[in-house]
Amino acid sequence: MTFLNPAVLFGLLAAGIPVLIHLLNLRKLKKIEISTLVFLQEMQKNKIKKIKLKQLLLLLLRVLIVLALVTAFARPTLQSVTFGSASAAKTTAVFIVDDSYSMNVLDVSGSKFNLARQYVKKHIANLQEGDDAAVLFTSRAGTETPALTGNLKSLLSIVDEARISDVSRSLHESVLIAAQLIGASDNFNKELYILSDLQQSRLITDSLFTDMSALLTERVQVYLFPLPGRQPYNLGIDSMHVNSAILQRDKQLRTTVYLHNYTDAAVKNSVASLFINGERVSQKGFSAEPGATVPVQLEAVIKNTGYLEIVAAIEDDDIQTDNKVYAAVKVPDQISIGIFEKQPGDSRFIQAALNADDSLTSIKTEIKPLGMLPSTGLEKYDLLYIVGAEDKISFERLSRYVNAGGGAFLCPGTNSTAAEYNVINSALGIPAASGMRELKDAPLPLYFAKIEDEHPLFNGIFKDRKKKTIDSPELNRVILFPANGAGRKLITLNSNEPMLTEYRVGKGKVLLLGIAPVPAWGTLPFKGIFIPLVYRAVYFLSANESETTPRFAGDELSFDVSRQPGKVLKLIKTGGINETISGVEQINGTLNYKKSDVTGNYQLQVDGKTTGVYPVNHNPVESDMKLLQPADFKVYLERLHAASALHIIKDAGRSVQEVKEARYGSELWKWFLILAFILAVTESLIARDAKKDLSSL
Repeated sequence: MTFLNPAVLFGLLAAGIPVLIHLLNLRKLKKIEISTLVFLQEMQKNKIKKIKLKQLLLLLLRVLIVLALVTAFARPTLQSVTFGSASAAKTTAVFIVDDSYSMNVLDVSGSKFNLARQYVKKHIANLQEGDDAAVLFTSRAGTETPALTGNLKSLLSIVDEARISDVSRSLHESVLIAAQLIGASDNFNKELYILSDLQQSRLITDSLFTDMSALLTERVQVYLFPLPGRQPYNLGIDSMHVNSAILQRDKQLRTTVYLHNYTDAAVKNSVASLFINGERVSQKGFSAEPGATVPVQLEAVIKNTGYLEIVAAIEDDDIQTDNKVYAAVKVPDQISIGIFEKQPGDSRFIQAALNADDSLTSIKTEIKPLGMLPSTGLEKYDLLYIVGAEDKISFERLSRYVNAGGGAFLCPGTNSTAAEYNVINSALGIPAASGMRELKDAPLPLYFAKIEDEHPLFNGIFKDRKKKTIDSPELNRVILFPANGAGRKLITLNSNEPMLTEYRVGKGKVLLLGIAPVPAWGTLPFKGIFIPLVYRAVYFLSANESETTPRFAGDELSFDVSRQPGKVLKLIKTGGINETISGVEQINGTLNYKKSDVTGNYQLQVDGKTTGVYPVNHNPVESDMKLLQPADFKVYLERLHAASALHIIKDAGRSVQEVKEARYGSELWKWFLILAFILAVTESLIARDAKKDLSSL
């Protein structure tokens, strides 16, 4: 048996008081023989023996009463966790607090996050001097690992200062960190507290299960707090896609917003809005069945150039973080074009097409011989036109430019051959040309048979695509490519071979045309399709490609800062929070940033000028409020091979007592008080009877 208050046991000395009183009452009386009472002596001897027996019984009862009371105040427990007093066994406690945005749902008792903080503070206060503890917030898993500390006041301050985070991480990540902290501790008592809304989607993925039997042993007590609360009413925006690949002032910006109904009831006539640079530019109503995802098209006219910060939003509900998503695009106000030609004059029709459209953004062109390509800094150009080929020069710099996100339009020159062309193709890693064909005297002519009018280059050119025939140019000479080659065929010949193909190379884009834009190769420069092809290619190739992989709050961001070496870099987050970034954090021209802890558009500034805007959104997995059952968590521990005992805290008000009982054993003080009461009642009855016997003597 273990005593939680062993110092009270000194009170057992008080058990000697009834004995002392009893001994003092045994005074020797002087005997006086009276002849008339002699005949009563035998009868009195029997009664006196009975009285003495009752007095001894009273003495025993009084001693037991004192012993029972003292033992009750010493708080005995049924089991002992270690030899000696249980209070000497130190405790290591690790608290995992879910601070994701789903914990911010309000109820009559407040938010689940505030409830979790209250419970943690209560249990920290229950720790004793010499114990150590740590508090882990799920949003910080993987970015920081707090150390165990005996400074409990500092832990209370950390809990008080904690706030809901936009970052969503799996609960398993924090369990791993907590298990490592507990496993490294030498304290006998080891406790893991988990306070979360226990979303099914945020526990773990099957691929992350590991054997944790060496860390979560039978000495570790796991306390799970299923936080009470109602099922929230929640609509969320899962993602937004910018459909416009060609961005131009006074043209339409088209987006698709994907909304999800996370409630169990149908949503009718809700409203989605589109904002550009803080101004509401579009609204549309929508309805959604329970559990359904609904695409909503939102469009607006682009009014400005430069970086546009785009926000899609819906009306407020119980979970507000997922009511907004962010995107960003760049509408050029001036485009710098590098034109490299093998033979002078080969690009004259391209230059004429660039100057033919009054709506074209201001452009700046530089025309250079193709032989200067290896020695030219291509980073200053937004895109390249390369007319002709040369097998004696290196295209390594071109490859680096395209792979880093640049755009290039490739076409033959007057005297180009397929072999020369393949030198460029090889450098870029795109399929080689299959050969060149002269068509003047060919028995079967080649012509444009199909145009991919859904591609941004041609989308909207044809008012009625079904009724319109393609005005194909006459083709005198072409470079042909395999019909089943990689890339997206944008113009296809009647032989099913591609004439214009789009390739994705690294982060960049390449348009590959199989005919030279000169009269010797055909009449393409004189056809109506040529001018829109050339100037729309400017916008398509110069546009910053949106990330296919979404950035979520908490993800590491990578910025290409190779063009601004040694400059002062500053990152501005949502709400105007800015952070100056030192050059030490740059590796090979790439800046890796690990503090994307809030959602919003992040502006990267170089010497005060914005050079990029990067959207950071919420993880839609966090919006799914399907909850785990406590039994599911038990299965989770079993799959980790954990030997720890799991305690489901059903009554948080009694959780401190439950932890004490698990830590030290079941307390017996109530039973000792009941025993003392029974003994006292028995002593009172026997004392009253003994008093009657004495009075009858």
